[in-house]
Amino acid sequence: MGRFAPPGSRLRVTVIEGGMDFHVTAFTT
Repeated sequence: MGRFAPPGSRLRVTVIEGGMDFHVTAFTT
């Protein structure tokens, strides 16, 4: 999850590292 997202968003996903990570990835994709 979040691996498809760009470096910037990926960092955010790593920070949350929770259920929101999937939400962020959905937003970036």
